[in-house]
This record gives sequence, C-alpha cells and structure tokens, in this order.
Amino acid sequence: MEHHMAPLRTPADLERALAEARTLVDGLEQAGPEATTHFNELLRVISEYRGDVPRPSPEDAKRHALDGRLEAFGRRWSQAEGRPDHWSSMLGGDVKPRPPGA
Repeated sequence: MEHHMAPLRTPADLERALAEARTLVDGLEQAGPEATTHFNELLRVISEYRGDVPRPSPEDAKRHALDGRLEAFGRRWSQAEGRPDHWSSMLGGDVKPRPPGA
C-alpha cells in the first residue's frame, strides 16, 4: 500500500512534519515496513517544501517563452539589416537616410 502525503504549504505544516519525523526516527529500527514507508514519504515532502518561494504560474512560463522568441527575432532582424543604426528612424531619430560615412 502506497502512501501519498499532500505537499507542505505553510511553515506550520513544515514544523509539524519535522516533529513527526523526529518522533519516528527514534523508533525506526523496531518499526515495520509501513512505518518506514511513512517516514520516507515524510522526508520526501519535507525535502520538497519551498516555503515562501512563489511557484511560477503558467502565464509566467508563456511570458518567458514569448520574451525568448522576441529576443531571438530581434537578433536575427538586426543582423539581417546590416546597419548598426537601423533602429534610429523607429525611435524618433533620422527619418532621412544619411550618406555613407556621415
């Protein structure tokens, strides 16, 4: 029979799990396989606890992927243009082409 414990969500949950693990570790040598399995599962959820670290949302992952694609596109586009100042007319700079070397 497998035991699946819910993830720890709060610092109070973590403290409870640590107290239970301390209690179990003292009698683990005499305990049966079910207690050992429970102890191992308890250690697993303790090790996965992240506390106040916010979990990334699906929207964050989508935003990050979009940023990466836009950056890659920008690099390819600037290399295709060949001019180091190709953005100047878009940023309110020159609207007239400059003569070479100016």
